Amino acid sequence: MIVDEALVDKLANLSKLEFDAEGKIAIQKDLTKILNFMEKLNELDTDGVEPLIYINEDVNVFRNDEVH
Repeated sequence: MIVDEALVDKLANLSKLEFDAEGKIAIQKDLTKILNFMEKLNELDTDGVEPLIYINEDVNVFRNDEVH
């Protein structure tokens, strides 16, 4: 995906943000870096890897409700 000024303008409009010329260039660079990182992650072989749903195995750990 190519991140150009038109895409930055469209995203800015959708998100109701305004950028000056320097801000547009910075956002364009950041979006390009993010997309390049995601492309790099897509290169990983994830066959046989279980999806991570929870960080730990604790399920609904609540404290006892005690009146003090």
